Amino acid sequence: MKEGICVVEVPQSTHAYRYVRLENGLDVLLVSDPKTEMSAAAMCCQVGSGQDPDEVLGLAHFTEHMMFLGTEKYPQEDSYSNFISENGGSNNAYTAFDATNFYFSVKSGALDGSLDRFAQFFIAPLFTASATEREICAVESENQRAHSRDFFVFDMFLKETMRPAHPKSRFAVGNTDTLKNAPAEKGIDVREHLFAFQKHYSSRLMKLCVIGRETLDELYDMVAPKFSPVRDKGATEPECPWVDLPPLDPSKLGKMYYVKCVRTEPRLHLVWEVAGGTQFYKAAPTHYLTHLLGHECEGSILKVLKDRNLASQLTCGAVQEVSKVFVLLEIEIYLTPEGYERVSDVLSVVFQYLALLRDTGLSVAHWKEVSDTAEMRFRFQQEGKPEDEVVQNALNMTKYEPQHVLSGDHRMFTMDTERITSIIRGLTPRNAVIAVKRSSFDDVDVPVALDRMTDHYGVEYGVMDIASETLDSWHESRDRDPSLAMPPLNKFVPDNFDLVPPLPVEEPREPKLVYRTPVISDVEAHESAPPADLAVYHWQGDTFKAPKVAVAFHVMSPVAYQSPAARFMTRVFAKLLVERTNTCCYYALVADLDMSANATTEGIEVHVRGFSQKVPVLMEEVWSLFDAMEVTSDLFDMCKEQEIQAVQNLLKAQAWQQADKACVVATYTSKWSGKDVLQAGLGVDLQDMRHFIKAFREHGKLSMCTVGNITAQGAKDLAEVVRSKYLHRSKGLPKCMWPASARVVKYPEGSATERNWILPTRVDASVKTSAVLMSFQCEARSPKIIALVDVFTRVTSSLFFSTLRTKEQLGYVVHSSARAFELVESCRFIVESATCSPWYVYGRMHHFLAALGPWLRSLPDETFQSVVASEIDIRKEKPPSAVKQLDAWWTAITQNHFQFDFKQRVTEALKVLTMDDLISFFDTYISPSSSKRRCLTTFAYSQKDCEELDSLTEQWKRQENPAEGGDATCRLQPSLLVTRELEPWRDVVKEAKPALSDGAKELIALVRSGAAPPNLKQIVDSLNLASELAGVPDLPAALAAVVAPAEDDADSSALQISKGEERPSLPVGYIFAHAHWKLPLECFPTLPPSP
Repeated sequence: MKEGICVVEVPQSTHAYRYVRLENGLDVLLVSDPKTEMSAAAMCCQVGSGQDPDEVLGLAHFTEHMMFLGTEKYPQEDSYSNFISENGGSNNAYTAFDATNFYFSVKSGALDGSLDRFAQFFIAPLFTASATEREICAVESENQRAHSRDFFVFDMFLKETMRPAHPKSRFAVGNTDTLKNAPAEKGIDVREHLFAFQKHYSSRLMKLCVIGRETLDELYDMVAPKFSPVRDKGATEPECPWVDLPPLDPSKLGKMYYVKCVRTEPRLHLVWEVAGGTQFYKAAPTHYLTHLLGHECEGSILKVLKDRNLASQLTCGAVQEVSKVFVLLEIEIYLTPEGYERVSDVLSVVFQYLALLRDTGLSVAHWKEVSDTAEMRFRFQQEGKPEDEVVQNALNMTKYEPQHVLSGDHRMFTMDTERITSIIRGLTPRNAVIAVKRSSFDDVDVPVALDRMTDHYGVEYGVMDIASETLDSWHESRDRDPSLAMPPLNKFVPDNFDLVPPLPVEEPREPKLVYRTPVISDVEAHESAPPADLAVYHWQGDTFKAPKVAVAFHVMSPVAYQSPAARFMTRVFAKLLVERTNTCCYYALVADLDMSANATTEGIEVHVRGFSQKVPVLMEEVWSLFDAMEVTSDLFDMCKEQEIQAVQNLLKAQAWQQADKACVVATYTSKWSGKDVLQAGLGVDLQDMRHFIKAFREHGKLSMCTVGNITAQGAKDLAEVVRSKYLHRSKGLPKCMWPASARVVKYPEGSATERNWILPTRVDASVKTSAVLMSFQCEARSPKIIALVDVFTRVTSSLFFSTLRTKEQLGYVVHSSARAFELVESCRFIVESATCSPWYVYGRMHHFLAALGPWLRSLPDETFQSVVASEIDIRKEKPPSAVKQLDAWWTAITQNHFQFDFKQRVTEALKVLTMDDLISFFDTYISPSSSKRRCLTTFAYSQKDCEELDSLTEQWKRQENPAEGGDATCRLQPSLLVTRELEPWRDVVKEAKPALSDGAKELIALVRSGAAPPNLKQIVDSLNLASELAGVPDLPAALAAVVAPAEDDADSSALQISKGEERPSLPVGYIFAHAHWKLPLECFPTLPPSP
């Protein structure tokens, strides 16, 4: 039906909406945005891990993976991803307990072709036998990554507390055992289960959302013929026989659990099941409860715990929906060391507050405040990226009535006193999962042995019974702390949503400098003027049509990054600012007015965003508190501990992230590693911190930018607040004291046959994967070099993924992207693997790059032009909000180049880009045979692969020449700068392949001369030259087309990559044991700072 079936409640928006139902029962939300340059679509299917058969756990997740790998109409496995990538888009999917959501974004002109390919997922997926076998490895890699992620580890423990009959208690991700080994032992064909599982992919159980710049009628005409063939398989409701079954096992509740997780800091986690699922969305009872339990002001749980030095943070939410009836309500409290020792006291405060809520009953005033704030957020929500909108809208279509698809997440339609009261009565100690979690219990007292372990992920935990008297005492809470109270009503809730008067002239294209101190005359040259202590940039326009503003401050200090200890103290200083202003900022946050403070290498950045009416009020309070801030011992200890734990957690990040961090440290002349900062920070005391803050404030410079619903005078008024509350103590910052910008090191030039720069690093034992990151340094950023890097990564990213991830199954994370180091552009290739060692992965990456030259030279011109057009369209996309617009301009201000029109200049460079430019770029900066390439490769070794690293290191030791630098063992210490040319490691890295045979050389020369024989493939096969030619860099296209291995799914346009060897046949000429270079290397120039 082309007409909508209802009127959708919409926020203030320029979009047009229509909710339609196709003849096969598939619901579609059409969204027309005439200004968008990017279109998007999402299909949310009401099937998830809850529908997994017991004999094949993880099947829903595995099905999601397999849907991408070819359909009857488009059988090539990477057809869909290539089309999306070539047209400037991206695609992905996720599997939840009760839903699987597929989505993509693409340049608007390619929406029709994208939808055609997308629809085939749900009409005729192939599920080929070869892809089925390979993709199990991808799921296994994803499962291995989850081992080192705190959320998944605790979720695996939480399943232990659930009823065995409830599907939420089962393993959901899937792995090699559940998808291959166990089914095989039982004679189960997993591929047959894939086809059988398609019964859940029925049109009436699917919800589609599409955003495009076409009219609603045009979108309907585009969607209906493509998705009407999706079969109605008879199901009108998802198979959820457990919908009314409470998930938690009563026998497992009211006990104390100690759980070994990933994150360092000790936390107390409480979980209840409550009847507050989407079936009751109109009352939204958990909105009211989480507001009260999670607030951080006077009278709150957190404020009382902070005052007693028992906790530093508290979060509360009800986001894990178990069914349309039940949701898990969770409170997580970050404990101080004292709080861990007195966890019983912490629990007592929590249950005292719950007793207060029971005794108080539903507060109409607070419910109305929460409801009004939610209504305000819905009315003035800023439009986001099309991809994000379709994903959320499609999911909401499975949860809410059609007219509430956009408003159901926000609005509170009715006040259900009975339900809220019933939920509060159920939040008792006996109904809760109570867990203390941290990464290690080795150095603390634990009242119980961690003698239990989950079947998956091996999560260790112990359980302790809690005395009945204690449970009763917590529940009754007769001796209630008098400081616990309901929160006061919020003074930051705005009541004026007017827009400032429009400018009498055309809307400016970029922010303008409207205020500075010292003041300079209009005729005074900026170059000769004294440096600004305070510079204010301002942009005002009616583009966003919302009463909101975004403000950013950058407080610069010469001491912010002087040493690892200074870096640590700058980060603690930012935390102190947040903690000191927490009360007023939390009230503001509840009213959709957000403030954050973060350390930079030059000082501290403060960002404020929200309704413009209350921004001056918040700024007055924040900077007044900043000015009068006193650092107490308890406050310092808490913030220092938070920072130590934050750095420790960073050291447990995913392997590819750690490889990236090591690369960053090596690329700058002065960057401190996490270990450097942690070691220095441990020795910082309160006196050090007070001296540092005094030095930080003694000399300062502040940059500021406002974007949105604020006049130039309003921006000046905010600047005056900052000047009077902060800069009045500063002596200014002459240029000679400006923080020295970190210089970007030029990697040494050299082809892969000459030398390969390798930086090995070890990751934390909790990380189960290894990673390889190859960073290719290009040139100082210019419009043309950025255009080339972006087009190159767009052209090759899908190919890199499909080759090394889909076909070779090296790992779950396989991607390439552009990366800027200050004003220097780079591109990087990343593979994270749970099954292959870094040296093997490095070899496969090398073979991929070696084969990329011929592939690029055979790239059809229409493909190249399509990619370029996509990159141009992406840059035409306007920022959807004041916040995004500020982000786009802020870098130009903080980096002091003020090139606000840089995106437009890149667009102009794209318009004149040619295929020859792209090939020249590859030949110069990326090709393994280029003598001009500058490449640094970082290996992040997991524990399982460290034997390989130890072997390499031992070889290095034996070949070190003490006469040239002293003791080899000493030189390996991390504090020293080590660079050494190595002999080939014959037992670790195999010798290079022999030279090409005369027949291969003659044939290559013949083809390059333009005299390729017509029976080229026959000649190659008869002389057995295919494997020899496959590894030749820059192989002529005609030869590359005939040396590919014969595979059922081979494609004439596919990359012809050599099979390679177990380890790379490359001369590893250099290796250094720390992220600093010993050689005297040239650095890229930095732009002179603007006055």
